[in-house]
Amino acid sequence: MQKAMPCALFRMKIIILLLSFFAALFSSSSVSAQNNEQPDSIKQILDAHNTYRFELSLPALIWSPELAKYAQSWANELSNNRDCQLAHRPRTDTGSWNNPYFGENIFAGGGTDWVPSIPEAVDTWGEEKKLFDTETKLYKPDGKSGHYTQIVWKSTRMVGCATVKCANGLVIVVCNYYPMGNLIGKPVY
Repeated sequence: MQKAMPCALFRMKIIILLLSFFAALFSSSSVSAQNNEQPDSIKQILDAHNTYRFELSLPALIWSPELAKYAQSWANELSNNRDCQLAHRPRTDTGSWNNPYFGENIFAGGGTDWVPSIPEAVDTWGEEKKLFDTETKLYKPDGKSGHYTQIVWKSTRMVGCATVKCANGLVIVVCNYYPMGNLIGKPVY
């Protein structure tokens, strides 16, 4: 009987070891699947935005499929009905939250050898950081740093972006933000 006990104990240890192995295997693949649900392009867009936010210890923006659809609708409008002329969406247009005040950044670029990506557009907007008045930290509608200030607006939590390629080869990038920033006279962060 004493010899049977070590054999049974050995089998029990093997079973526990196998169960532990499979539990670890399934839990890590579950975590990987969750982390990989976000396409690389969305991760790159968020990383581009959050680089500027993290410099100021601001919370990360999260991706909003609703804002991305909203951005795509405006990009399509600019391409299909406005000859690819850059213009912000009129304030009378309402979004999926019935709030006409989403923040919006727009970019256009392109050429025979260059097709801009959304992260490149974000970095172009981020370059306005050097024009922002860091002493007062207040938003001023001076036309110098509004794209940057929308990216780092403290209360903004979500972003969604889209692109459209125009017939002339120009690529338009639209990003929408919720809640909007760039409130005149208010602190950016």
